[in-house]
Amino acid sequence: MTPAYLGFNDSLSPWQQMAADEAMLDGPPAFRLYDYPHDAVVFGRNQHPSILKGTYPAARRFTGGTATIEKRGDLRWAISLPYEFRSLKDMNQYLCRLLTASLENAGIRNAYADPEMSTVKLHGKIIGGYARCVKGETGFAHGMIAMTPYSTRSAVSAIWLRRGEEHLLSSTPSLSKAMMKEPEEAREALMKSMLNVMAAAGLNIMNIRELIESPDYVTALQKHLYPPWIIHGISSPNVPDPGILVVDEEGIRHLLNKKGHCFYSMYTDEQLAALR
Repeated sequence: MTPAYLGFNDSLSPWQQMAADEAMLDGPPAFRLYDYPHDAVVFGRNQHPSILKGTYPAARRFTGGTATIEKRGDLRWAISLPYEFRSLKDMNQYLCRLLTASLENAGIRNAYADPEMSTVKLHGKIIGGYARCVKGETGFAHGMIAMTPYSTRSAVSAIWLRRGEEHLLSSTPSLSKAMMKEPEEAREALMKSMLNVMAAAGLNIMNIRELIESPDYVTALQKHLYPPWIIHGISSPNVPDPGILVVDEEGIRHLLNKKGHCFYSMYTDEQLAALR
């Protein structure tokens, strides 16, 4: 059971969910959980659409990074909070403490959030990641945690992968198995743990209706439906976002027009091989 008052929603399209996340930049500190109604591909704001294969539904994040394969049934989250940190590094460490506490409180051993790579790991292997930005006095992050391994066939049919990534994505550890629960039950337990941790941190748990009825959501949705942000084009959008500082974008800029999944975009081929 995932009632709306827990802040969970899985009925909005990928681009609607991205608009809802963006609307959080101008609201009170908040946390929400969501999923997509179907598998999808989500690009970073400057990702070239040529990485997309087939006819997968696609959307664009207003944060940075490269493409991510989003399979239904995983856990997606978004958090906005006052930017009261000495540095972006401090903000990232704070986010990772919240994520790690959520995993630990759900009884998951050997799972943690890695602030150096902005990823979530189980036994040292990547099971999730997140992207960050800052707007004015608000810090923001959104990401996902994979509950089950990726399907090799689905990954290959969704985007063009870098060498070694097909194996890496198909060998993603099973978080639900580590929790000794069925995927749906495991996700429910992790959601409840995250909600408890975020509530203890003083964040509001948002009802999605409250969010999508706000003027900020209407404005953001217009942007996400605007032609430069539509995925099935021939060029990257290069649409400026005044006031939004995207974190970590420069570190992967050389990969934005190339192959690759966001989880592994900051690794060299040698590092990818070592992760196996």
